[in-house]
Amino acid sequence: MLLLDNLRAACSAAKAGRKVMPVKEIPIVKFDAWGWTMEACLSFSRPTREAVISAFHTLLPEAQELLTHAPKRGEWVLPFEQRNEAMLKILAWYVKCVRRRNAE
Repeated sequence: MLLLDNLRAACSAAKAGRKVMPVKEIPIVKFDAWGWTMEACLSFSRPTREAVISAFHTLLPEAQELLTHAPKRGEWVLPFEQRNEAMLKILAWYVKCVRRRNAE
């Protein structure tokens, strides 16, 4: 346990009369809202992933935060029938795009 070893070393150094200096943390990874979206879990090609991330980061922070959570019951903007119709249209469009790409 690195933390306990560091604490023991600092206590021993202080008891021995040596000066103990505080250590500052340097963050090496920054987590933003992108990592919590559904899109972050998809297997895009590298250029597509970079384009999607760039587009996501152009959104306001509030909009980014909203996209990190699935809507709860009753929070959908569209009524049930319209939501299903919209999802079917989007899926049909996606299937068409994939088929066209595979035909090339």
